[in-house]
Amino acid sequence: MYEIILPKFNNNDESYTLLYWLLDAGKPVNKEEAIAVFETSKAAFDLESEAEGILHTLPEAGDECKPGDVIGYLFETEAERQDFLKNSEKKAKTTDDKSLTITKAAQELIDKHSISEENLRKLGKNIIKRPDIEKLISEQSRDEVKGLEISRQQMAIARVVTQSHTQIPKAFLLMKIYCDATNQMLSDYGAKHDVIIGLPELLIKITATLLSEFPFFFGSLIDDNRFMSGEVANIGVTLDLGKGLFIPVIKNVGEISLADIANKLMDFRLKAMRGQFSEEELNQGNISISINMDQDSLVTIPIILPSQTCMLSLGGIQEELYLDSEQNVNNRSYINLGLAYDHRVINGREAAQFLTKIKTKIEQPSI
Repeated sequence: MYEIILPKFNNNDESYTLLYWLLDAGKPVNKEEAIAVFETSKAAFDLESEAEGILHTLPEAGDECKPGDVIGYLFETEAERQDFLKNSEKKAKTTDDKSLTITKAAQELIDKHSISEENLRKLGKNIIKRPDIEKLISEQSRDEVKGLEISRQQMAIARVVTQSHTQIPKAFLLMKIYCDATNQMLSDYGAKHDVIIGLPELLIKITATLLSEFPFFFGSLIDDNRFMSGEVANIGVTLDLGKGLFIPVIKNVGEISLADIANKLMDFRLKAMRGQFSEEELNQGNISISINMDQDSLVTIPIILPSQTCMLSLGGIQEELYLDSEQNVNNRSYINLGLAYDHRVINGREAAQFLTKIKTKIEQPSI
């Protein structure tokens, strides 16, 4: 009998939710075959089997499981699994009806929360484990506490925001950038290459070109007096399409075309709508851009991710009237581009130079 032990998917969560088993108990499993899907605070993961055999499952869909929990078994044959089930039933029958078998971890929670035996018996189980008690506490809490429950993902975001505000001394700079010429250039480029493309894609590309000139904007502090810059520009982009806030990362942006960025961003938008990002797609960013291009969004002051030193923020396109060189009234479009930066690493002068470089590249576009 081989124990299926839940691995640790990331360092952000103490437990994960079993969404569903991909195979029914009693089905044969091959090594490295996906057998279950778990949800963390960031994404859903397929759990692959480390061995082959006949599957026997323990937790049910919706159960919370911790890294290190035994969540199932693999048997060499179905006959071996049936023997295991018969022995389990015998143990259950020999258990006195008035007694329950309670694991040490479960008993600690029972004592801490003063859970009655009557409530334990409502679980309908002879063997009580820690996940059973945690589920019972959660159900009782929902009955007792009014209000809306905050999702696991939003709680993870809250931890990052709190860490950012408590650990990073932040400054902020805002710059006005005119964009009529760029909008026309992007329209022509999109028609030529049959892609939907806009200012976010161009800003991602332009930002990547500044890595060698502004290394302190691409990386993180590794202790009080040392900074580690990224070797390539891995740029995270904020996306929230109703399934929560995600910051997927476009890797090595300096080596891909504007059309490739547009296609990658479109793929990310579809995954954001479905909440189907992998952990790999959300990691390894060394600079990020917050995109808030609704017409009435002037600017957002973003947080700085704890593993980075700055985040850009792109507001919606605005219009204004102005006097041209012949004193005629005309209109022009502009955007507000913000930069929140870690003042331990970046000073105002460098921040202004960084934004000015971007401003120049947008106002005098070339591909």
